[in-house]
Amino acid sequence: MDEFESWKNSNIGRNLLILVTILPSSPQSQNESGFEVIKRILKQSGPLFSRNFGSILLFILFFNLICSIGLMILLPNSDWALLVIRPNVQALADRIAANPGYELTSADQALRLQQLSLFYTSLITKYAFQFITPVALLFGSTGKLYASLSLSKQSKPTWIQSFKLPFKNGKAILTSIFLFLFLIFLIPIGLIFLYIPGIMIMIFFFFSIHSLILDDKIGLEVFRGGIFYAKDNVVKLMVLLLIGVFLPIGLSILLQNSVLPAIFGVDSNYENWIDPTNRNYGMIFVYFFVENFLNNIAFIWLPTLWVSAFYEIKQQKLKILAKKTIPSPILGNVRTMEISADQKFYHCSNCGQKLELSAKKCHQCGQLYRLVVKRVSNK
Repeated sequence: MDEFESWKNSNIGRNLLILVTILPSSPQSQNESGFEVIKRILKQSGPLFSRNFGSILLFILFFNLICSIGLMILLPNSDWALLVIRPNVQALADRIAANPGYELTSADQALRLQQLSLFYTSLITKYAFQFITPVALLFGSTGKLYASLSLSKQSKPTWIQSFKLPFKNGKAILTSIFLFLFLIFLIPIGLIFLYIPGIMIMIFFFFSIHSLILDDKIGLEVFRGGIFYAKDNVVKLMVLLLIGVFLPIGLSILLQNSVLPAIFGVDSNYENWIDPTNRNYGMIFVYFFVENFLNNIAFIWLPTLWVSAFYEIKQQKLKILAKKTIPSPILGNVRTMEISADQKFYHCSNCGQKLELSAKKCHQCGQLYRLVVKRVSNK
């Protein structure tokens, strides 16, 4: 089946006419440059960000608290183990420097393997906790922020309702957990080892969150949805990541280099705090809270920027789909709508409102419907 045909049968197809007709039209054309699209996304995300700044900041602070507790519990052990073997590692480096022909013993190889294992365990743990907040922020804010861009005055979720959207049923919960863990672990690993894979995972699979929440996809369909929206817009999305994520991350690193030493002093203080003989959990927590907050503040623009990009790309996809979609036939002022025998609801093709099968009239726009069950072929 053609890719567009399969998507025409999804929520996108069912909501096609409303999204094409009521979303704010933009002066797009086939000759429009990528720069103009990026400019429009940035311009659109600015007011959205300013309206939701307080809520997003509170969300970051809340998850920063949770992540700081997690880091306080997990990270000191591996960091301390690295400190313990540091003299032995340095002694091995001195032996190799003094004798270029030195052959590593099995004990030397085991020491190096232990050092690498502890180092990457510590690094991946730190990076993974750094991405918990922005990924959770995308999950919790997408429904609310996307609704803010719609002209429809009904069915706009509150922030609490937006947080609940990824957990509306059992399949959605399992998909949300899997997608959350996928992003939390794969993005840091991609960034640490080759960097580019981490960026590509962010580009292709951040939109999987939107596919889950806004298109009601579950299972592997959420990944196909993320790829569907991102694949023709990779360059634009890389530019948006550079502007909205990596540039702020660079600034936050510069901020850390001045703020952390000013507050906590030299690195040896941290080494003293993680010593298991007199471990200072209070200072460890404060240290991670400040460090993690300076990291996470770099992602404060991400949810509004990404939902604005999704909004723009969805319009682009829908305009392509519109050329292949035949509207439901209208007899008088009654529109005939075909439904399947196991269908639980349908969408108004005039305004997109979700309607029960018992509804013969859209309670939002007043369009009348005659529902016809599709005939199943016996062949």
